Amino acid sequence: MKHQGIVKLILLLPILISFSKTIPQSFYFSEEIIEIKIYEDYADVYGAYLFKSNSESDIKSTLYYPFPVSDSYPYPEEIKVFDKYYNEIHFTELSSGIYFSISLLPDSVSLIKVFYRQKLNTQTMKYILTTTRQWKRPLEKGEYVISLPEEFELKTLSLTPYSREIKSSRNIFHIKKENFMPETDLIISWAGRKK
Repeated sequence: MKHQGIVKLILLLPILISFSKTIPQSFYFSEEIIEIKIYEDYADVYGAYLFKSNSESDIKSTLYYPFPVSDSYPYPEEIKVFDKYYNEIHFTELSSGIYFSISLLPDSVSLIKVFYRQKLNTQTMKYILTTTRQWKRPLEKGEYVISLPEEFELKTLSLTPYSREIKSSRNIFHIKKENFMPETDLIISWAGRKK
């Protein structure tokens, strides 16, 4: 069941926004590695997200993970959330995202993995980056890998600079960032099939 309301203490992931500015930030969003595989009419997104605790106490919190949802981007048809050992994490669906719980020991790190598959109604893919700004600190590291069929012609890739390779009949674009505070979301567009 999808819930329309979001409680104030939920944190937004990429991912993550703290709705209450008065609560001290006892942990923070540190790194992300994102792989986006684009196909004819859908895209698979694989995300690994690292969180670091700077607290002397155990932490239990709730994270909200948003999806781009519009006429162009339907709600994902498949979603999975795992811990670092690939144990599934229960999540609750909202109209444009999911939320789930996270636990951290004092001065520790926690790795969360998210997979989703989203149908594409246009030749454009969007991955939300700008909610990272709500953490009030840049990502220490961000790595982004975008993969398209070799016959697709890339038109737009909003993150630069990038490197490119061809592997297994796919064009693969690599982007690496450090001390990264996103100004825009990641937008990818392509021309379909080359003539």
